Amino acid sequence: MKKLRIFVFTILILILGFFLVKNLFLKLQESQLTISELFWKAANISGFLNFTLMSIASSVLLVLAAIIIELFSVGWERCTLRRLMQFRSKSLYNDVISWLLIQVGLFDFLFLIFTFGFFHYLSSILFHSLDIRIDHYFTNTFILASVVFVLGDLKNYVFHRIMHLYPFWELHAFHHSATEFNIFTATRTHFLQKMIAILLDTIMYALFQVPVTIFIGLTLFDQVLQFLHHSEVNWNLGWIGKWLILSPKAHRIHHSIDPKHHHKNFGSFLIFWDKLFGTYHYTDERIEIGIMENPYNKNGYMYDILLGAKNFIVGSLNLFGVGDSLKGWFVKR
Repeated sequence: MKKLRIFVFTILILILGFFLVKNLFLKLQESQLTISELFWKAANISGFLNFTLMSIASSVLLVLAAIIIELFSVGWERCTLRRLMQFRSKSLYNDVISWLLIQVGLFDFLFLIFTFGFFHYLSSILFHSLDIRIDHYFTNTFILASVVFVLGDLKNYVFHRIMHLYPFWELHAFHHSATEFNIFTATRTHFLQKMIAILLDTIMYALFQVPVTIFIGLTLFDQVLQFLHHSEVNWNLGWIGKWLILSPKAHRIHHSIDPKHHHKNFGSFLIFWDKLFGTYHYTDERIEIGIMENPYNKNGYMYDILLGAKNFIVGSLNLFGVGDSLKGWFVKR
């Protein structure tokens, strides 16, 4: 029975692959694009190398702001700046590489190439299919921004919970494999996670086509907090952290290696969702972060990214009962 499942699954994959490749070649023939033109078209779609000095400067300023806050909060011995100057940690190396790839657009470019643009195509169909514009009902800009912020935060909570489900955890584990917190850990992520994020973001954009200024403002506001969540700043924020905003201390608990802290504090900004769905947890225990039997931070960034992709592919195949049989194909011998 197992051999039959493997055979059927293989045939389905071959058929799907045939039609995808056939459709790709037909599109290329219609467009009459050369390989170099195709590369630059993909680069433009993903934003690869389309960064500006203004965008880089904005990102650097956000990082510097978070570094300064952390420096004054925890002191020189534990701050990110000191670790950057020493640069001895392989975990920190992965964090910094992740941040740099995002700044130049290579993160999104790899996602586009690896998935053959399928999720960009799917998100386009989804966007034009959802003919629902909720933002028309809000004439007050402040109310609209508040609604978008709250629902956007709920979207982030849902996304985070999905990434802790099998097999998506195999991708998200790269983020949790950090053995120390620094400002750049916030951007430590596997590019294939975008397959879920792009669909959820598309739904939000279809429902709320908000002004760019509101979107940028909310994004920058959230980004600073994410930097602090993944720093050595261990604030609990008092009653604000208990009832309103997810504190850096609460997010450190989320990264705990201790199983009793797993699947807790999924929130991005508001603590409300964890309270509502029963995933909130608080403790004053000393937290060690990371994952059990951690295979990451040993052989370089690209190895870790390929390892995460391999684990996700095998995990996905396991859903069809064929992953264990194919696992040996991916394992480094």
